[in-house]
Amino acid sequence: MKLLINKDLNLMKNGKKRVWLEHGNLINFCKPGTGLKITDVDTDTINILFTDEDTPRTVSKRNVKGFEKPLIEISEANSDVLKSWADNESLRIVVTTKGINISINKNSIEAKVIARERKIKHSLSNGTFSIGSVFPGFGGLDYSAHKGFEKAGINTKIRFAIDNYEPSLINIQKNLSFLLDERSMIINSDIAELNLGSGNLPTVDGLYITPPCIDASVAGKAKKKNTLETSKTCNLAYYYNQIIERSEAGFIIFENVIGYMKTASFQLLTSLLEAWRYRIQIRVIESNKEGFSFENRKRMYLIATSEGIAQDFSINDVINVGATPPTVLGEFMDTVDIDDKAWKDKLHLIEKQERDKAKCSSFSMQIFDKDSKYISCLRAQVQKSGSSDPLIQHPVTKKFRIPSALEHIKAKGFPEWFIDGLGEGQSHYGAGNSIIPNILISLTYFLGMSLTGNYQQTKMAIAV
Repeated sequence: MKLLINKDLNLMKNGKKRVWLEHGNLINFCKPGTGLKITDVDTDTINILFTDEDTPRTVSKRNVKGFEKPLIEISEANSDVLKSWADNESLRIVVTTKGINISINKNSIEAKVIARERKIKHSLSNGTFSIGSVFPGFGGLDYSAHKGFEKAGINTKIRFAIDNYEPSLINIQKNLSFLLDERSMIINSDIAELNLGSGNLPTVDGLYITPPCIDASVAGKAKKKNTLETSKTCNLAYYYNQIIERSEAGFIIFENVIGYMKTASFQLLTSLLEAWRYRIQIRVIESNKEGFSFENRKRMYLIATSEGIAQDFSINDVINVGATPPTVLGEFMDTVDIDDKAWKDKLHLIEKQERDKAKCSSFSMQIFDKDSKYISCLRAQVQKSGSSDPLIQHPVTKKFRIPSALEHIKAKGFPEWFIDGLGEGQSHYGAGNSIIPNILISLTYFLGMSLTGNYQQTKMAIAV
């Protein structure tokens, strides 16, 4: 029989360190008076052998309700190794009938906090962060975060990117190749098919996660009548939380629809991050209303930082430090002839709008023209022209057209080359599943300035 104990190192009132084992954990393994041979095996391990020989140290005793119970105390006086350990060290103690092995618990939360913060400080000194990207889509978050950190004087390189949609990964390799190097891993796989426990993924400084939102979005709930998450998305939390645990990331950036905050997956994510000693900050941003983009896209952004880094960073301080968005739709509208076949009468949508209105539905047609000061959320399936997808009004007739892929990415704030080589449908899909670039540029710029120790100066300069 073995007994495994995970516990913190004890400190006495005088500040000296000790390992204290009570009778409840020893009663089945040794008796008071048993001899102890204490050996410092190496800098991380102390070994205690139980023996019948006459030794200077023996198992002590404590009288509990008339019975003598065993007690063992190992102090700095008995072990030079113990003296060298940190005051807050977490220990792994294995007790058998032959003796006790005491070692530093390298899998403890404390050890992981120390390792990830040491790693990110080393990366800061080298000027480059290693990044893991889970569900990156067409790479919008990776690109935008790279630009933000670059603005703060930090380079980024993707160490691994996991997605099950091949065109997404092809776009990253083709149009975002500057984020890759010889060590980058592009993983085209269902996340459930990965062997996450075998150490196949490298540790990273930062982790980006943008899981599918279909079960949490308003449209998804209405269409599928979902009140809870379905098996298509809920199970993903199991896998990306494993990646978080194993990645040793110093910071994590998470984006999703605001409905995601009401899901079980979100509660699991945040409770685990707190247990793993990350500082969590959340902000809901309406991108147009807050000056980040022409498209108005309301999303939840979560930034988790290891407790000992970026302590002055506040997500609520972040303002747009990227490009200035267009002021009216006409500034970037395509030139489309008035008799072009792109213009449609959309009678079925007009009729549906009347039916929805009669049912008191919240969905209605979203019509915009060259003078519009924003456009509503452009989703991945905007080409399907759903009842609430944005439509551009014909300048003369009562016809409409859907925004083009080029108008889509400009409304979000991506450069035109972001969709080079992609078809119209793929471009809409990639942009619709992506993020607002200026938001991530700004979030990572402020985070980067905090990590480099320049946060307060940045705030003061922006205020001026």
